[in-house]
Amino acid sequence: MAALYRSQRRALVADIIRALVPSQKSQAFIEAHMTAEIAAEHRNKFSQDVMVELKHLDASRFGGLGITREELQLWLDLNHINASG
Repeated sequence: MAALYRSQRRALVADIIRALVPSQKSQAFIEAHMTAEIAAEHRNKFSQDVMVELKHLDASRFGGLGITREELQLWLDLNHINASG
């Protein structure tokens, strides 16, 4: 399923970063901003996939998200995440 909603997942990750959503509020943000394109039976897995992607973000993985290195760094700093990668 990871490929099925790849563009929606990346867009939501980028939105979380741009909005500077703290890690502890990411799940609520995902649930509130999940598009209707995500089938009901896939919503839980989609949400988990977004959380995993956020957990594994580092400076080497921002390119495909349509965000700047600076936007990513602000989010990483906000969440006290080491940006090496």
